[in-house]
Amino acid sequence: MGHEGGLLAQRSGVLWLPAVPVEAKSAVGAGDSFLAAMTFALACGRDPVDAFRYGIAAGAAAVLTPGTDLCHRDEVERLYVLVDPGETPAEASINMAAHSSRAAEAQRA
Repeated sequence: MGHEGGLLAQRSGVLWLPAVPVEAKSAVGAGDSFLAAMTFALACGRDPVDAFRYGIAAGAAAVLTPGTDLCHRDEVERLYVLVDPGETPAEASINMAAHSSRAAEAQRA
């Protein structure tokens, strides 16, 4: 979802987190950085939601770097504290429905 945030689907429900607002220099490697940070956090014993937050932070950190540079750990740690802690599954469902409706309207326009 990139600049619109991300979704974490679990048995307990779906969690949507907004992206950290940053001025992007390049989107190269943002998804790779997201996945690497989330995987690393899980391997270190973090719970899935916390690992997801690290992924969101790493994706944001990656777009701060020019060209093909990937994220830097100090930037990930700095941005992690800015990641929204999330919504309840019901709130996420409402927001995703609204997002889907806006996307459908934009395609018709």
